[in-house]
Amino acid sequence: MPCYVITHTRFRDDQGFREFRTRLDTLADRQHFRLHPLSDVSTLPRPDQAVMMEFENAESAHAFMGSDLFRAISREPALSA
Repeated sequence: MPCYVITHTRFRDDQGFREFRTRLDTLADRQHFRLHPLSDVSTLPRPDQAVMMEFENAESAHAFMGSDLFRAISREPALSA
C-alpha cells in the first residue's frame, strides 16, 4: 500500500529549497519514491517549502526518511565565509 510523506523544510531562501528539491528529484528513481506537486493543497500556508513523496510502503518511507542520505540533503548548505 502506498505511503505518502509531506516534509516541510526551513531553508533560509528559495535557492536552498530548490537545491533540496533537485537532489530529491535525482534520488527518486534510485530510492523508489515519486515526488508530487503540492500546488493544489490549499491547507498549506504560502510560501511553503514542502515536498510530498510517495513510497511503495511505510517501511521504505521510514527507511529513507531516517537515512543519513536524507539528513545530508536536507541540511542547510554551509555559508561561505
